[in-house]
Amino acid sequence: MDENNIYKIYRLKNYKITKDKYDDVCFSGTIDEIVEELKHNKGYHIRIDPEKPCLAFGDFDHTTKERFKEFLDILCDDFDCKLEDISITKSKKDNEYSYHWVIPSIKTTISFLKQRFSSNDKYSKFKGKEKKEKELDISVYMVRPFRLPNQTNKKKPIVHKIIRGDMKDFIIEHTKDHKFSIKEEDEDEEEEEEEDKEEEEQEEEEDIDPEYIEALLDELDADISRPDWLSVGMVLKNISDFDVWNEWSSKGSKYDGKSKLKSIWDGLQKTNVNKLNKLKSLVKEYNIEGYNRVTDSFLPDFIDNDEEDQQLVVKQKKNQEHTHKFNKLFMKSLSGYESDIALYILETY
Repeated sequence: MDENNIYKIYRLKNYKITKDKYDDVCFSGTIDEIVEELKHNKGYHIRIDPEKPCLAFGDFDHTTKERFKEFLDILCDDFDCKLEDISITKSKKDNEYSYHWVIPSIKTTISFLKQRFSSNDKYSKFKGKEKKEKELDISVYMVRPFRLPNQTNKKKPIVHKIIRGDMKDFIIEHTKDHKFSIKEEDEDEEEEEEEDKEEEEQEEEEDIDPEYIEALLDELDADISRPDWLSVGMVLKNISDFDVWNEWSSKGSKYDGKSKLKSIWDGLQKTNVNKLNKLKSLVKEYNIEGYNRVTDSFLPDFIDNDEEDQQLVVKQKKNQEHTHKFNKLFMKSLSGYESDIALYILETY
């Protein structure tokens, strides 16, 4: 399952950007919307996130065609794939080549890739001491921007052109079409625990009250930011239906019609990431008073009873239990046995 079907790319004129400014230069959308947006050269980059699964990918710089081919042969042997399985971009400056590569059929992790290329002796010949000698760039396996095909900025004015593969292959968090997974051995147990947790969450959310969902949406402005608006769509894809998202979205000034919305909806996939808790957190963030109103109106009945009512319920239950026990002993005493009569008298008086 593709765990991240809403993706983000960033317009970077240069690399002097602080963490808090990334949202200001962000474009988010489904994979089809991202590919469409990347038809324009606005200096778009992805942002590497070591916490998320990714396709096998890398950067091979300051090299020649022959050296890159040598690297690919080792890569294919190591990852058990063929040359035609690898998507590639190329740029050329003077007599040096730079390549980005992705294996769309292999899902893995940033930590695995970093460990693999750092410790495997097969790749040592491509890791020089000086910057210009480091053909295999391991620094990409960390939190940092990574330039997308056909995109340039002031720092990187030469494009990386796709020479094999499709644009979506280079959105490395788009792992939907992968065929194989490669990860570190100690991740197996963590993955199983995560799957168990997801199953438990799914069971807990099977009986969500539709009125509760609608009440939360009534307190949430449909003109929230696009990433959050898409998150609501992802939530509803999991726990509700399109008509609910359409009705809520139509209340916003940015509403672009039912047919356009339906095409976005069809691009969303059910996941175990964004569910009811995500919707609740959004309502809290945008309208805490509205969230409190919903919470108060959906309190379980027993919470609304005062202490005296609670005591009355307990007393009635005890009386019912005593009456049942009394009737049972009385019927048993009719047997005429002295022991049954004595037990009835003892319990009654």
